[in-house]
Amino acid sequence: MGITLIFTALLVLYLNGSMEAESSGKMGLHPVRQQYQQIETDVVLHCDTLSDMEWRLNGKKIHHNKENLSKTHLTLLQVHKDQEGIYTCHDIHSNQTLTEIELHMGFPPMNLTSRCWATSYPEQIQCTWNLHHDTQLNTTFITTYRLGLSEPDSQCEQSKLHPNSCIISDFQMFAEVPYLLNVTAKNPLGSITHLLPFIVEDIIRPDPPENVRISIITGESRKLLLRWDPPHSWPLPEMFPLKYLIRYKRVGAKYYKTIGPYEQSYFYLPVTQLRSVIQAQVAAKDFTDFGEISEWSMEATGSLLGLS
Repeated sequence: MGITLIFTALLVLYLNGSMEAESSGKMGLHPVRQQYQQIETDVVLHCDTLSDMEWRLNGKKIHHNKENLSKTHLTLLQVHKDQEGIYTCHDIHSNQTLTEIELHMGFPPMNLTSRCWATSYPEQIQCTWNLHHDTQLNTTFITTYRLGLSEPDSQCEQSKLHPNSCIISDFQMFAEVPYLLNVTAKNPLGSITHLLPFIVEDIIRPDPPENVRISIITGESRKLLLRWDPPHSWPLPEMFPLKYLIRYKRVGAKYYKTIGPYEQSYFYLPVTQLRSVIQAQVAAKDFTDFGEISEWSMEATGSLLGLS
């Protein structure tokens, strides 16, 4: 008796599941096709049948006309993003699912640019890239570099913390030929490659100096002390020193006065008026004049009456 009841219950569950599958038109026998299409182009979806059928989007019947529906396919004109989803075609007599297509829409990669800076010379080069048009699809990047045209490719290691960037750690100083960075963007609709040649010493650019501060000098009524630290990303300041440019002005003045470069990490700012508030910034450059000057540091302010 107990076994009979269990068998009956299992049979009811099975039949209910079968009815639900039939009512939704799902067979579960056809793999879902992945189809990709560029936005604002025409899409053709093919159905595996020659019998009468209808199309549904995410389970809802699509109302179409004779212009975009044939015996075996559905045509969508000038598609846009909100037409993405699961398209299914069904036999109108049995409600059987004949084809299931997941439609994704976006753009192929376009307008790719890249650049590299040796902000941690001579240990690392950081390269970044940018697609100037959102593909709206999952897009992967392949990043390699090589010395000249004859050397083998090496990986520019992509950063997990900083998207669209990679690090070059193995390179020659003062190489006689340029390096070549190769960035390729790829998605199901296409790919694009950008090549960037560079000489390592030409792309040296330190990060801005850090911890810039202005303090009062005891017993001094005409000067303030400006100090700063080398950027922490510059790995060997003793072996590869930096020199510094300084710009300062009185708060409210229109123009900065720029001076330098100086090798030391401090400077005495002249003050002409007791109540004047002085603001100053510092920039760094490779001591040997290779590469470019850093961005200006964060601004520091101070006065003879105390820090503002």
